[in-house]
This record gives sequence, structure tokens and C-alpha cells, in this order.
Amino acid sequence: MWGLESRVRQLVRAGKAREAIQLIEQETGGADSPNPRHLRLLGMCYALNGELAEAEELFKKCISQRPKDVSALTGLGNVALLKGDPVRARDLYLEALRDNMLLLEPRFNLVLAYQDMGHFEKCLSAYQDFCVISSLHWWLRLLTILGVAFLLAYAVIS
Repeated sequence: MWGLESRVRQLVRAGKAREAIQLIEQETGGADSPNPRHLRLLGMCYALNGELAEAEELFKKCISQRPKDVSALTGLGNVALLKGDPVRARDLYLEALRDNMLLLEPRFNLVLAYQDMGHFEKCLSAYQDFCVISSLHWWLRLLTILGVAFLLAYAVIS
């Protein structure tokens, strides 16, 4: 799957979402794939290609298989936001954040949903939360690197 994701990412970056869709469908069986990762990837490509109804169906199918799939909930929220339904998008982003408040993508997208709703105080508050969580991610990475370095040093000394 990682090779497929890498090739899809390259096609999407080159602005070739339709070719990415064809590649996924060819290699995975498309919308009939039982793998939620394939469905999410295909849904993202359909959304990028502007085919929102198809993307929405794929994300819903993925959620029916895995109700707490954060990427699918976020993707479905993105589709709702693109369709002009920021209230539904907000609800989906909040649902994605329910199990893991440290996720960055749904948190940032929540800012956009509040902005589209005209709730500027909530938008500002959500953006501040995003900035705090984003810096927390940086510190956690640093602590992880320092912890690994400490363990390696300890192993060498012992």
C-alpha cells in the first residue's frame, strides 16, 4: 500500500487527480475494495477532482466499516465544507477529535468551519488551540529524539 500511496501522492501533486483515481481503481478494485485505507485514498482523490458526491459515498462506506476512522471523518467533514455545510463539517471534525484531541488536520479544519459559519470568536479560539497543539507536537518529537539518544548513550556506556 505504501508504494501505491506514494505514486498517488506524486500524481496528485502534479495535478493529475483523475490519473490517481484510475491507478487506485486499477490496483485495489476501487469502491468495491474491502480495505478502508483504499476507500479513504480514493475518496480524497475524488474530492480533489471535484467529484464530491463520489468522495462522500466512499468516506461513508469507510465509516460504516470503521465508525471511528479519523481520516474518513475528516475527509467527510472536508466534503461537507466544500459543499457549503460548515455546521455538518464542524460536527464531523469534533467527532474526529473526540478520541484524540492532539490531531492537527481536523483541528485546523475546525478553524475553517467556524470561519465559514461566521463564528469568529470560536474561529480564533480554535486557531489558538491548533497553534498550541502544533507546538506540543514539536516538543513531543524533540523529547522522543532526546529519549532515544539517552537510551543509545546508556546502552553504549553499559
